[in-house]
Amino acid sequence: SAVAAQGIALYAQGSDAGSRPVKPTGIKLHAASGQVSVQAQQDKADFAAQKAITVSSSTGSINASAKQHLLLTAAGAYLKIQGGDIEIGAPGKAQFKGAQREMAGGQSVSGEQVVLAKGKAKLCAMKMRSADSAGEGVVSHAG
Repeated sequence: SAVAAQGIALYAQGSDAGSRPVKPTGIKLHAASGQVSVQAQQDKADFAAQKAITVSSSTGSINASAKQHLLLTAAGAYLKIQGGDIEIGAPGKAQFKGAQREMAGGQSVSGEQVVLAKGKAKLCAMKMRSADSAGEGVVSHAG
């Protein structure tokens, strides 16, 4: 565990490490087992990339939910889900393709709303004081 009172910033230089044989640079976050959880408990979370962002699940599904609305946009076209309605807009044509087209009556499903964990990380006060007095930015915590 790593805990910081003022926040943590991670930067990748964006150039080769010199003596390392691995060419790609950047930051990678891996969990060999267990889940990875990213939360912004009091503000928004932004994920941006110059080229592409990929969200995938190799064996399961992907769920996206929001309390107010869900909006997907690309090249001026959009899909908006809000208040039990689905709105589709496009500056060009909108096509619906399939072997069958069925327009059934109304139906709904409730998505899982995210509940953010509250509370503070619990670390040994002695370890935290020791790290603070030594000017260390990271407190190692096992368990």
